[in-house]
Amino acid sequence: SYSSILADFHAGRRRLVLNEKDNYFNSEDIPIILGSNESIHWSSSASDSLAAVCGDLSLVGLFYETDIFAFTASSLAQSCYLSRVRLLPGESTGAVWLTHSIHEGDAYYFPISRMNPRVVMEKINWALLTVFTQD
Repeated sequence: SYSSILADFHAGRRRLVLNEKDNYFNSEDIPIILGSNESIHWSSSASDSLAAVCGDLSLVGLFYETDIFAFTASSLAQSCYLSRVRLLPGESTGAVWLTHSIHEGDAYYFPISRMNPRVVMEKINWALLTVFTQD
């Protein structure tokens, strides 16, 4: 459970693998969730993070859905099992964004340059609106 993992972070029994390029936590989140910066294991990429988590049972990772899809298609998935951390009803992580992410998952945003011609933008909008609703 999340509460046992949180206790393990604070006791130093577990560490969280973070990608050096991601800015998941601000300075206020680290003491609440991890206890200290020493509970962080830095990695250079999502694939390195997955390999680290698979190689060390004391490591926990935060991964986007696309990272998990890449993992399941890799040879690493044959020798490694990942389980999802879930929150109990009413349980909070101490960081609003993380609680939301665990409950709901994250939305992905793909910026598109405004320099594209109008015809291209109309085709992109048409494709998006035929797959997704405006909501």
